[in-house]
Amino acid sequence: MPMPSTGLFNIKSSDVASIDLDNEVRVSAMTAECLSCGSTTGVEAGKGLESLPGGVVITCCECGSRQAVSSSLFSGATSRS
Repeated sequence: MPMPSTGLFNIKSSDVASIDLDNEVRVSAMTAECLSCGSTTGVEAGKGLESLPGGVVITCCECGSRQAVSSSLFSGATSRS
């Protein structure tokens, strides 16, 4: 299954840590290509990946570009790559 583009990032792979009681997906890590600077970066909690209610914020480790992404993008998956 191809991974999605979020606008500022092409998601290459993601690790879903859990699905909570409200069926909200918790993403623990991902690899993404930044479309602003072209770098591919691995992010995890506290290092370029920030959890928010209903989603996450991805930050490029090279150029600092940021984008919020809905957790619905990852629903139905426990691990995708």
